Amino acid sequence: MATIKDVAQLAGVSKATVSRVITGKTKVTPEVHQRVQQAMKALNFKPNQTAQNLANRRSNAVGVLVGDFSSPYYGRMLKGIEDTIEPAGMHMIVTDSHDDPERGRESVEFLINLNCDGLIICQHNMADENLKQWVEQGHYLAFINRDIPELPRSSVYLDNDLGGFMATNYLIGYGHRRIAHMTGVISNVEGYNRLKGYRRALKQKDIPYDERLVVNSDFSEQGGYTQMKQLLETGPAFTAIFIANDRMAAGAMTAIYQANLRIPEDISIIGFDDDFFASYSRPPLTTLRQPLFEMGKCGAKALLWMLQKERNPPNQLVFTPTLVARQSVAKKFH
Repeated sequence: MATIKDVAQLAGVSKATVSRVITGKTKVTPEVHQRVQQAMKALNFKPNQTAQNLANRRSNAVGVLVGDFSSPYYGRMLKGIEDTIEPAGMHMIVTDSHDDPERGRESVEFLINLNCDGLIICQHNMADENLKQWVEQGHYLAFINRDIPELPRSSVYLDNDLGGFMATNYLIGYGHRRIAHMTGVISNVEGYNRLKGYRRALKQKDIPYDERLVVNSDFSEQGGYTQMKQLLETGPAFTAIFIANDRMAAGAMTAIYQANLRIPEDISIIGFDDDFFASYSRPPLTTLRQPLFEMGKCGAKALLWMLQKERNPPNQLVFTPTLVARQSVAKKFH
């Protein structure tokens, strides 16, 4: 197997010159560059990728932090990231924080210590100050579903306020006035903004806000099931509900059926995300679709732009949801 010494001897240059050609860190004359390249080709010499990366202080790896591997929410997003970084010759290392901020911080430090070229953060409950601190330390970070005003070129997010408004307004358009809302984790900016959109839609139509019709959950199926049971047993009457994600909607639907109620005849439901199972539920779930694949691509493009592997920054950082009408909402006749 040929070595750098063999290449240097054939090209008539020093080993240091061969290293400079391989790493590209120091310029050599075009004639010397050509001789070294011809010698490598003649000897079938393959530069050691690890050595190149160390010389360039690059690992060609992108670290990605997600909140919960068990959630189908992240699958399309990760696919968008992967499809974008692979053509740039990079690979993805993914870690899961289990929606725990402390574990999230440990995961970021782990990815940094692996010498990842940059990180994409897809977790909602880490403090902005922590994230800005890593950026100030010189690390390259992009964020998906985080709006950090101080880092506008790094933040890719959905207009969740608009999504909450669209979902609630859709139910109002079908004649509903007693509309409940099941939030996700209310400290989560996504859940909070969807609640804001719900309240804004009610206010626009002069429908009084009734806090008894709002229950807080945790974005899980079990949380949706538990909170729907409680709402049916102790809450005031309602004819429709906007649920802040499809996983909670799946649990809520089970609780409704166990109460011998029908969907949508007795209770209309609209979800959020358009998870893969939404079209297969019974009835198929009306929901707000997040463009998660496109958001993943955008977050990756933002990071590649920082790493100078992408010429231009992404031209869209704020995305809008799309309403997907199926059969879980029925008209309410007064």
